[in-house]
Amino acid sequence: MRVTGEKKNVLISSMGDGDLYVVGLDQRNQNDIIEMAHDDKIVQLVSLGKLQNKYFATRCVDGDVMIWSAT
Repeated sequence: MRVTGEKKNVLISSMGDGDLYVVGLDQRNQNDIIEMAHDDKIVQLVSLGKLQNKYFATRCVDGDVMIWSAT
């Protein structure tokens, strides 16, 4: 689980085998479920602070890394 976004208002969580769950913290609502974001179980979520948290990265057990927009 990781909080990200320019205003630290987005919660990203991995669930299931490769799915991402996106929650807006301002209104405490589900924004999206990204099914099959990875082919395997996600083991790491990183908010990219040097890019003002506009992006975050995910890594799954087979080593694939993906960069996502937090906006």
